[in-house]
Amino acid sequence: MTSKKQRGKNEHVGTVIDPEQVEGTADDIIGVNPYGPDVQDLWEVYQLHKHCFNNVDHVDTGLELRTPKETLEKGGDCEDQSVLLSSLLLSRGFPARIISAHGHCVPEVFLPRGLNEETNEQIAKIYGEENSSSFFACGDLDRGEGLDGHWFAVDTGRSYYIGDLDVLFDDEIVVEKEGLWTWNNFKASFSKMPEDYGFENRFNN
Repeated sequence: MTSKKQRGKNEHVGTVIDPEQVEGTADDIIGVNPYGPDVQDLWEVYQLHKHCFNNVDHVDTGLELRTPKETLEKGGDCEDQSVLLSSLLLSRGFPARIISAHGHCVPEVFLPRGLNEETNEQIAKIYGEENSSSFFACGDLDRGEGLDGHWFAVDTGRSYYIGDLDVLFDDEIVVEKEGLWTWNNFKASFSKMPEDYGFENRFNN
């Protein structure tokens, strides 16, 4: 749990998102998709999330709010990591959102996909798993963005796959309410669109 001062840091995460800083890095990370065009969006999110999850150190930065480039090089806490992954996603044309809840920041990515077995099977496919039963992607609600699809959590320390909420449940960042999941002690959400930074939104017709 963060301190009261650190919770104030959450309110400023949107000010340091900068996809231009990491555009080239995102291109290098993604590489070649071996699974076909039907999962290109999932492949790119998978690669960017996996890179942050596996290669970017989680370190306590106190009240310092690091830029994406600084976090990429030196690591950072949940706010810094959320800023980094959001910037990487935006540079590839994905709408990105940061949720502040229960003293924690969680990055989300928008995908025009349903919450169904097809989505779970395709996520399992890019993770190299034949059995999709262990993959259950949970989608978050629209919060005024007006997009047709769902927002999927891609926490760099707690989501093992796209839309994974298991550890977030364990840590009570997410809770069950009336048979559905919701954010515990929800504070705010910060959504950003690629076009806000001069990048093309890959989902615009």
